[in-house]
Amino acid sequence: MSSELVNVAADLEAYLVDTCPPEWRVINGEKYGSRVNGIVLAYDQLDITTSVLGTDVTPGFVAVGFDLYLIAPETDAVKGLLRVTSAMADLYRALDQTDQIPYADAQRGRLETGESTYRLPVAVITTYLPITPLETPAP
Repeated sequence: MSSELVNVAADLEAYLVDTCPPEWRVINGEKYGSRVNGIVLAYDQLDITTSVLGTDVTPGFVAVGFDLYLIAPETDAVKGLLRVTSAMADLYRALDQTDQIPYADAQRGRLETGESTYRLPVAVITTYLPITPLETPAP
């Protein structure tokens, strides 16, 4: 995953759509407003920082924080917890495919409407320098 600061949220969404199970609905958390069938993975953009998990980011790069919310549709607490915990394994596998998205501990929760969730803080390592295409040598 390669990203510029201005495109980081869209690039994260595209990465998650490409690497998570295709039946999941990946959405910007600002747009999540109602229950849906199936697993939902919502993301909220947070702060821009110069370190991740106590380690400074390379000069020319920053870390953009996001909260990922994995949401199971069941309002039954036992069924929802089983489903969302199972789905966390898929999310971890997706995130482990790149070293540009370090993550922290997942916190279990429930929405006011009863759905079981995990909130997973992640960071996306990105540059604030313009990304330029490689120059093609003249023949």
